[in-house]
Amino acid sequence: MKTKPISLNIFLRDCQYEIFGSDNIRILSEQRPEQQEYSDFPQLINLDNIETSIEFNLFLIEKFRFNDFSSNKIKRRKYISKLRIKSLITSLTVFLNWLTENNVNWKDESYIDDEDPINLFKRYLIDRITSKENHIEYDSANAYLRDVKMLYEWAAHNHIVNRLPFEYYADYYVNDKSKKITSKLASPIQVISSTISIPNKYKGIKRKVLSAYTPTEYNLLINSKYCQNQGRQIWIKLAKEYGLRRTEIININEDILDEDKHGLYTVIGKFSKQREIYFKEPILKEISKYCNSDARKLALQKYYEKNKKLLESEANRISEISDKDIFGSSVPDNYGWGSNMVIANNGMTLLLADKVFNNKVYRAEAQKQLNYLLGSNANGYCFVTGYGSKSPKSTHHRPSQFLKKPMPGMLVGGPNANLEDPYAQSVLKGKAPAVCYVDHEQSYSCNEITIYWNSPLYYLLNEIR
Repeated sequence: MKTKPISLNIFLRDCQYEIFGSDNIRILSEQRPEQQEYSDFPQLINLDNIETSIEFNLFLIEKFRFNDFSSNKIKRRKYISKLRIKSLITSLTVFLNWLTENNVNWKDESYIDDEDPINLFKRYLIDRITSKENHIEYDSANAYLRDVKMLYEWAAHNHIVNRLPFEYYADYYVNDKSKKITSKLASPIQVISSTISIPNKYKGIKRKVLSAYTPTEYNLLINSKYCQNQGRQIWIKLAKEYGLRRTEIININEDILDEDKHGLYTVIGKFSKQREIYFKEPILKEISKYCNSDARKLALQKYYEKNKKLLESEANRISEISDKDIFGSSVPDNYGWGSNMVIANNGMTLLLADKVFNNKVYRAEAQKQLNYLLGSNANGYCFVTGYGSKSPKSTHHRPSQFLKKPMPGMLVGGPNANLEDPYAQSVLKGKAPAVCYVDHEQSYSCNEITIYWNSPLYYLLNEIR
C-alpha cells in the first residue's frame, strides 16, 4: 500500500491517503466522529494538487451539511441534495484542473485590480466559449463561475480568505409584462448580482453542430462495445428507426406488447404531447425478449433497492427534524412560500416509507405533520378553511373573496419568513419564522390557495383516519 503524508492546515492535522489508479484516492487517516457518515461522499481529486482537492472536498461536505454561508440570506440553510453536490464537483473540477495546470493558488490575495484567481478563471472560461477546439456553452461557463463564487463565499465565511475578490449588490425591478390579471400593483422583485460574471455578449456563440448519423456512424455506434447491452440496442433502434425522442422512449410501457394493439401505440413526449406510431414485429419481439430477460429483472431489482434506500434516507431526515421541533414541524428553520405544502409533502413521504418498511415511527411522524396543519402550530391556526375554532377567514382566493367568506376545506400557504408581499412585510417584520403568518387576503405569500399544496393534504387525510 502506497501512502503519502501531507500537512493540511484546514484539518489541523496530517492526512494520509492511498492512491488507486491514476485519478482516485482514499483517505486513510482516522476521521472525526462528525465526519464518519461522509466516508462515501462524492469527491473530486487531482493527484497533482492534493491539498486543494481536500480543501474543495471539505467545502462540499459543509455545503451539504450546513449550507449557511451564502451571501443571499434567502438561500441559506436550504436543503442540498447529493445530486447538486455532484454538479458542484463538475464545476470545481474544471476550476481545480485550471489552477493546477497554471500553478495558481486559489487563496492568493496579493493581486492587483482584476488579476485575482477567479477573474483569471473567468477569462479562461470566456476563451473556451469563443474557442473552436475546446468550446463550452455560455450557460455552462456561467454555472462554473457561479459555483466557484460559492466556494469563495464559504472560504470567506470560514476565514480561509480575508476578503471576497468580488462584491454583491441588489437590483430591483417590476415585471410589467406579467400576464397575471390582478387588482394589485406588481411588487418589486429583488435580484442579487455580483461584480463578476460572463458578459451577455458571449451568450449567442455556438460551435456545436448537430446532424443525423450517417450509415457508417450508425453502424459504428450500434456495434460499439458500450452498445452491446440489449436495452441500449433497443433504445438506439427506437431513436434511429422510429424517430423517437428520449422522453417518448422513457414513457413506453409494457402495454406496447398487447396483441390487440397490433403494433399501433401512442407515445407520450414532453408536455404530454402524443403521437401514434406503428411498430413493426421485429422491434416488438426485441422489446418482449428484453422485458423477460434476467438482465432487466436484475436492473429493476437494483432500481427498486436504490429507491428504497433513498426513501428511507429522506424519511429518516424528515423524522429527525420533526422530532426536534416542539410542534413536530418538519421545516423549523425554513419557512418559505408554501411551507404548509412542504409539511404536507413530508407527511406523505413518511406514510409511503411506512408502507414500504412497516415502520410505525414514520406513521407517527406523519401524524405530527397533519396535526401541525390542523392547529398544533405556533400560530394556533387550523390552516384548513372552515375547520377548527380558529381558521383562515380572509384567503387570497378569488371565489372566496366574491362570496365574502372562505370556501371550506382549502389549505392555505402558511408561514413565510421571507415576507414576499407588501402586507406581510408591513405586519410581520422582525417576527420568528414559525409565526410569520397573517390571515389577510392581501398577503398572497401566506394566504394563497393552490391545488398542488391541497393534494398532499388530502392524501394525509385519507391515509390517517
